[in-house]
Amino acid sequence: MNEQIPFKISDLSVEKPKYKGYITKSLYIQVRDGVKLAAELYFPKGMLSDSKLTTVLVQTCYWRAYNYRIPFKWLLPEPQKPKVVKGLTAYGFAVLWVDVRGTGASYGTRPFPFSDEEIKDGKDICDWIIAQSWSDGNIVTYGNSYEGATAELAASLNHLAIKAILTKHSPWDFYLHAAFPGGCFNEKFISYWSRLGKALDSTDGRNLIVMKPFDPALARLASIAVKSVKPVEPTLKEIAQIHQGNHHPIDYFERVNSRDDPMDEQGTTIDSLSTFSKQDRIEKLAVPIYAWGSWQDSTTVDMIIHRFLNFANPQKAVIGDWCHRGKNRAGPFHAPKKPAEPSEMDQIRDWVVFYRECLENKRPSGKDLYYYTMGEENWKRTESWPPENQLLMPWYFNENNILTPYKPQNESGADAYTINYDATPQAEPVSFFITLNFFPIF
Repeated sequence: MNEQIPFKISDLSVEKPKYKGYITKSLYIQVRDGVKLAAELYFPKGMLSDSKLTTVLVQTCYWRAYNYRIPFKWLLPEPQKPKVVKGLTAYGFAVLWVDVRGTGASYGTRPFPFSDEEIKDGKDICDWIIAQSWSDGNIVTYGNSYEGATAELAASLNHLAIKAILTKHSPWDFYLHAAFPGGCFNEKFISYWSRLGKALDSTDGRNLIVMKPFDPALARLASIAVKSVKPVEPTLKEIAQIHQGNHHPIDYFERVNSRDDPMDEQGTTIDSLSTFSKQDRIEKLAVPIYAWGSWQDSTTVDMIIHRFLNFANPQKAVIGDWCHRGKNRAGPFHAPKKPAEPSEMDQIRDWVVFYRECLENKRPSGKDLYYYTMGEENWKRTESWPPENQLLMPWYFNENNILTPYKPQNESGADAYTINYDATPQAEPVSFFITLNFFPIF
């Protein structure tokens, strides 16, 4: 087998799932300050009553599950990501999907994303999991985008039950990778993300029409098909009223321009919320990290490389050519919407192998980065970055809109370029943090 390819399904038991289907239960988990967090618990269908399962923990701000209207409730799967739940439960994992405080059907308010209180809730959730009769005492985390950040931040809790982190397309430096890429305020994204957050705060599916700028057809259908976030108890009006106390990123950006600008009276900065600021804590227990990014998805390549260079944790890092959700190819050498390779189910099988290796203490202690070279259409592997045998050299702007390895002879010059504002990327129009799914998609 080619050692350069990152997806090696070496565990033959992964080829044949143990279970088919799953059962679900809605519940509240009460954390240390009395706030109740809405959770959806998924078990493999047909498991024995005395089974002990490892739990995959997912923490989201995008509604853990949907309450569909008739007739959609008879046609559409309930989880936020049905294939992820179906795949993981098929291989014997329990999945716990939680609305973080102040979101979905959870109580509480949130001053901003990734607050210290939100992260601390993860410890209470982990304590709850391992206290259950069905738990084997082990927890692994999973997430894409926002959920990917919460999956990684869970490692900062130093909870002994957490054995593996799987984070996909997630921010590492919130200033550079979300709010101010290249030092410029990402106004369009931050404004949209905040409008979406406020729409979700209402718990009302009709407000999902706010997604219209990115996908009008999906926004229209979602606002018709989804009645609300899935309730745990019939208290959504009360919860929506509590959520009115939430703040969103756009609320802070008249006062925040630099990394060290405080967002509140306590001196909270974007850096203090960022994953990289938790490095010492994340490294403490050396929990293995499996990280995914894409050349074609915003700044996710930068996140992969920064983490790879700076965190001492055992790592398997992958840079592909996918869209934000890893569902489709996004490179310029493939047709639009071409399915990603590996397939959705093969991706899940690969995650199962990673989880099992971590649970059995078989993960190597080093770091490997696999990257896909577009055009060449090939995978490569490196243990260092930049890879060996790379030559760094300067390039210069030159006449006729070209870059050259030699300095231009003229001391000054200019080229004109007419911008085509109608041009759009080939990839899916999914914004950096947006992971809402209203159909049986991955």
